[in-house]
Amino acid sequence: MQEMYLSVSGMTCADCAQHVKGSLKGVAGVAVAYPHGTAYVRAESAVMVESLNAALPKKYRVATLQRQHAGTNTPTLDNFKDVKQLSCCAG
Repeated sequence: MQEMYLSVSGMTCADCAQHVKGSLKGVAGVAVAYPHGTAYVRAESAVMVESLNAALPKKYRVATLQRQHAGTNTPTLDNFKDVKQLSCCAG
């Protein structure tokens, strides 16, 4: 199993976070946090960042983040909060 912590550029609202999450839905275990601009991906097999970017609309990009040190508030699927949909971006 592969876990990745990613920075997400281009997100300006919670609706953007939903667009990113929806675009990456083919990857098992995706969570996206707004306004932190991060994504957590847990996949059964190896996933390349380039493949994730290819799945995203061009205004959004992801890049690998270093995992936070143990004992800090490391994001996981369990502690990412659901974001409410807003209608302030065209997607």
